[in-house]
Amino acid sequence: MPRTALTIRKWTMRVHRWMGVVFCVLFLAWFLSAFVMMYRGFPYVDPDDRLSRAALLDPARILVAPERALAACRVSERPSQIRLNVLDGRPLYRFAFGRRAVLVFADNGERIEAGPGDRFVIEPGFTGTWEVLSPMRKSWVIRE
Repeated sequence: MPRTALTIRKWTMRVHRWMGVVFCVLFLAWFLSAFVMMYRGFPYVDPDDRLSRAALLDPARILVAPERALAACRVSERPSQIRLNVLDGRPLYRFAFGRRAVLVFADNGERIEAGPGDRFVIEPGFTGTWEVLSPMRKSWVIRE
């Protein structure tokens, strides 16, 4: 076997050996981290902390009564839940009808329609909660 071939073979074996050591350490760390994940809970933000960081709701900006906002939903059934939140600094009614929700701005009565296939952008600094009412496919967008 020529000398060049022996040199290439020797370096291939060295690289292969050390890559094995590196990947072994990596997989060992991955394996051990599973024990941490099994016995340690995920990070949790309690409701008081979330509320202390949430955008303030200005009662003076609520110009639409809940009855009028419900009429803007154009739904004949009775809502199972009504929430008053803030979206982009504007007060917002959230009417839940079982697994479906309708959003109506409390300052001008504008209705926000969202349905299957719609996408949402969650701005940096969002402090609210996200409730998934039905199975969904996640799409991730990275902003720079």
